[in-house]
This record gives sequence, C-alpha cells and structure tokens, in this order.
Amino acid sequence: MIVNAVLHAWPPAHWSAADCPRQFTGFCHPLDGNEAFTTNLDETASGWEIAAVYIAPVNAPIILVVVLFDYIMSRVRAADSSGETRAGFVLIARLELAMIALYLAYWVPYFVSLLEI
Repeated sequence: MIVNAVLHAWPPAHWSAADCPRQFTGFCHPLDGNEAFTTNLDETASGWEIAAVYIAPVNAPIILVVVLFDYIMSRVRAADSSGETRAGFVLIARLELAMIALYLAYWVPYFVSLLEI
C-alpha cells in the first residue's frame, strides 16, 4: 500500500521530462517521449508484451543453464543405467541437445544485436 502511494505520488504532476533532475531520470515519466526511455511499448501494453520484451530476455540465459545442467544429469544417469533405462536417458539427452541448439539459434542474434549498439 505504501509502495503504491509512493509510485502514484512520484514524480510530482507539475514536472515534465525536461524538469526531471538527472539523478531521478528513471523515475520521471518514462513513457512521455523522453529519449532515454523509448520502447516499442505504449502505456496500454498488455502483460504478454511486457513479458516478451522485458522478462524473456532476462530469463533466457538462466533457462539455458538449467537445460544444460539437465543434459549433463541425463548423461550421468545414462552412464549409470543399462538396457531400456539407458536408452531413455540417451533419448532425453538428444532431445535436450536439439532444444539447446534451437534455443541458441533463437537468442544468440538478439544478444549479438545488443552488443552492436
């Protein structure tokens, strides 16, 4: 409740982007045309748009590491097993490698484009 009160009270209504002190730039009307905060989202952006633009790129490396760890564990379990169980773990490992390849093919161009800015 206190957080909502603070967020709705800041910045003061009479401030424009030009009046915003430099140290408070992140808090001053991020969607009012201030070039430092231009995005492809508008004020009516849905939750899915926000998730796709801001949340997915942050979670991409984390998910990659989790899948890589699961691949390693599948290989370990396959080495400890025999017969049908081993074949199942080998299949899981191959599917995870394919998923990792697709995942990298999707996300590497995005992160490379960030480095070129």
